[in-house]
Amino acid sequence: MEVPPDTSKPFSMDDSSNSQFQLNEACVPSVIIENIILEPMKSDMEEKTIAIPDLKSYAKRKLGNHNDQAIANVHHFDGAGGKAFLSEKEAMRNVNYFSIKGLPLSHFRKLVKEWGGRDALRGLTTQDVCTKFIIPMTKASGLSLCAQYYFDPEESGHPALVQDADWFVSHAWSYQFLDVIAALNLFCMNEGFDSSTTYFWFDCMTVSQHQYGMATKTFDWWTTVFRHALQAIGNVVLVMLPWNDPTPLKRSWCLFEIFTANDTGSNFKIAMSKQEKEKFLSELFIGGASKYYDMLLKINMEKSEASCSTDRDHILALTQEKIGFRDLHQSVFHTISNWVIFTLQRQITVTKDLKEIVNLKSVLGNFYEMHGDHANAEPLYWQCLKAHKKLFGTEHPSTLVSLNNLANLYQVQEKYDEAESLYLQCLQTRKMILGKEHADTLNSINNLAEIYKCQVKYTDAEPLLVSCLQSRRKILGKDHNDTLMSMNNLAELYKLQGKEKLAEPLFLQCLSTRSKMLGKEHPDTLQSLNNLASLYVMQKKYRPAETLYQDCLEAHKKILGNEHPRTLQSMNSLANLYKCEGKYNQAESLFKDCLTFRKKILGNEHSDTLATMKDLEDLHKKYKKRHN
Repeated sequence: MEVPPDTSKPFSMDDSSNSQFQLNEACVPSVIIENIILEPMKSDMEEKTIAIPDLKSYAKRKLGNHNDQAIANVHHFDGAGGKAFLSEKEAMRNVNYFSIKGLPLSHFRKLVKEWGGRDALRGLTTQDVCTKFIIPMTKASGLSLCAQYYFDPEESGHPALVQDADWFVSHAWSYQFLDVIAALNLFCMNEGFDSSTTYFWFDCMTVSQHQYGMATKTFDWWTTVFRHALQAIGNVVLVMLPWNDPTPLKRSWCLFEIFTANDTGSNFKIAMSKQEKEKFLSELFIGGASKYYDMLLKINMEKSEASCSTDRDHILALTQEKIGFRDLHQSVFHTISNWVIFTLQRQITVTKDLKEIVNLKSVLGNFYEMHGDHANAEPLYWQCLKAHKKLFGTEHPSTLVSLNNLANLYQVQEKYDEAESLYLQCLQTRKMILGKEHADTLNSINNLAEIYKCQVKYTDAEPLLVSCLQSRRKILGKDHNDTLMSMNNLAELYKLQGKEKLAEPLFLQCLSTRSKMLGKEHPDTLQSLNNLASLYVMQKKYRPAETLYQDCLEAHKKILGNEHPRTLQSMNSLANLYKCEGKYNQAESLFKDCLTFRKKILGNEHSDTLATMKDLEDLHKKYKKRHN
C-alpha cells in the first residue's frame, strides 16, 4: 500500500515513498461509503450510513436480487468523502476509487505466455515485470490493467474476465514473479479452486501503476478505505518465501495487512511453492515446533522496513496507538499459527503414505504441546507410537522418538510415574542400539534426570546431569542447544539444592550464550532469564529480579500469548516477587489473572493452579495481618 515517487517505479502494496495528499475530513473511517447513491435509484435518493456487512443486503432489499449491476456498485470505495455518484463504470474509470475487482489466476498464466514465456520472465521480480510490461500496457489509459480490461474486454480476449476478487494477495515486490504465480497455482490446487473462476486482487494488476490516482493516496486513506476493502473481499493469501525467513514479514505494510486480516475477521491462508512447502514440512519434522518459533522471532514490527520512511513512521504510530507492538505481534503469530495447524491437519488427511502421515502427526503433536494444548497432543503421540512399533518394531530410532515425546508430555502433565517408566525404557534401548554417547541417548539421560528432579530425587538427578553436560560439551560443543539445555538444567538443580554459588555462573553463561545464538526472545533464552531471576529472588536481589521477570513476561506474551503455560509461569513468578517487595495491589492483580488462566488451561487440580491459589491466599493473609 505504499506509493512510488515517480512513474518509472511501479505502485505496490509493499513499496512506496509518497504521502503528500491531505485526506478529506469528510471521509468516515467506520463506514465504507457515507452516502450511497445507486444509479437505478437516482429518482429516489436516500442518504445512508451502512457498515460493510449490510451493504449487499441493503442493495438487494432496495433493488431486488435481479439487478446485479446496481448491487455491484457498492463494491467501490471512495476515499474523498463518499459524496460522488458511484456507478460501477465511473468507479472503474476513476483511479481515486478503490475497486475490489480482480482477475482470474488463469489469466496470469496467459500473460506469462504473452510476455514471452517462462524463459523470458525467469529471474524478473514482480517489480521488474510491472515496469517492463504492465506500465507500458496501461500508459495510454492511465488505468490499472484490470480496469483497462473492464472497458476493453476484447483486449483481454474474455468479456467476463474482470469480476469481484475472491482473494487479496499479500506479497513482496522483490519476489520473482514466476515464484508468486507458482505459489498461487499450488494454493488453488490444494484448496480445490478452479483457476479460471478464482479471482485475485493482485496490486500490480488491480491498482493503477501511474503516479496520479491511487499512487497519491495518503496513509490515512489506505488505513481506512483499504481496511474496509479487505473486509469486503474477506480472504487474504500471503505468499511466503522462503518459509523460514519470509520477506513480507519484514515489511511494515505486509505485517499491517496480516493484522488487518485478523482484525476484520478475514479468512487468512499462506501460499508457498511446491519446493518451499516440502522444505517447510521437512524442517518442522526434523526440528519440531522450535523451527517455527525461530521463524516467528524474526518478526518485529518496530524493526520492519518500508521504502517510504514516512509511511513506516505512520504505521508504527498507528500500531502503538491502536493495539501496541506486543499485541500486534501476538495477532500476527496467532494468525500464522492457526494456518500452520490447519495445514498440518489438512496434509494428514490428503497424504496416502503411512510413514509420512505418522511424521506429520508427530509434528502436529509437537506443535500442540509447544502451544500448551496437551489434550490434542496426547492422542497424536499415542497414534505415532503405535504406528512406529507396527512399521519398524520397538527398537527403531523413530519408535524411540515417539516414546520420548509421549514421556515428555506426561512429565508436563505431572504424570511422573508414567513418564519415568517410559524414559527408562527409552534410555535402556538407546544405550543398547545407539551407544552411550549418541545424541539421542544423551537426550534420554537428560530427560530421566529431569523427571528425578520433578520427583525431588536430587541425589539421583545430579550425577546424570553432570555426566550429560560433560558428554555434550565433548561431543556437541559448548554452544550447542543441547549443551546449553544441560547447563541450564544442572544450574536449576543446584538452585533447588541451595547451591547458589554453583548455580549462578551456569545460569549467567547459559543466558549469555542463548541470547547470542538464539536471540533475546527465543523461548529457551526466556527460560534462562526466568531461572536467573528466580535465583536473584532467593538471594533477595529484588530489583534486578523484577527487571528480568518483567522482560520475560512481556516477551512470553508476545511470542506465546497470554494463556501459554510459560507465560503463566512468568506471571506467577512476577506476582510472587511483588509480594516479597510489598507491592500488594500489583501482586494481587497478577495472581488473579494467572489463576483464571491456569484454571482454564490446566484445570482446577493441577499443581500450578493450586500453587497460584495458595500464593493468592498467602498474599491476602499477609495483607490482612499487615493492616491489623
